[in-house]
Formats: sequence, structure tokens, C-alpha cells
Amino acid sequence: MAEPVKGRGAAPAGKALSAEQVVSRFNRLRQDQRGLASKAAELELELNEHRWAKGRELSEFRERHNIRLLGEEEPKAPAREGPEGGKGGPGGVLVS
Repeated sequence: MAEPVKGRGAAPAGKALSAEQVVSRFNRLRQDQRGLASKAAELELELNEHRWAKGRELSEFRERHNIRLLGEEEPKAPAREGPEGGKGGPGGVLVS
């Protein structure tokens, strides 16, 4: 025979819960579960937004400072003016 559940909201020792009380507690737990699932989904969306924003910031920073990773293809640069191709050498930073 199953023993009474102990812990949060358990019936006092020696008293069994009525069917109505069991259903009521079950519904409350189900509502709590749905609330937690909703909050988890909300936090996941927020996390994805932050990742997207940080990725965009990183890409803009790399582009602004001409930073490339080793093995990464060079971006197609616009045509430069002048006989030597512009103000200086190739410029940029190569990170290994």
C-alpha cells in the first residue's frame, strides 16, 4: 500500500487526502509547471537576443578594425586610388 506523500503540502500524519484535495493540488502544480515553462521560454528568447546583439557587435568591431582570423578569406576590398593603391600597405591585423 502506498504511503502518504511527505513534504510540501502533505496531509497531517494519519489523515488521508480527499480526491478533491488531490485534484486541487495537482492542478496547482500543473499551473506552477506551466508558469515555469513560460518563464524558461522567455529567458531563452532573451538569451538569443543578447547572443545576436553581441555577435553583431563583434562583427562590426572586426570589420571596423580590419581584424581577420588565421585561415579566414580576405574580404573583397574596394578599388583604391593612386599608383600605389592608397595611403599605405595592406594594413589590418591578422590574429592567429
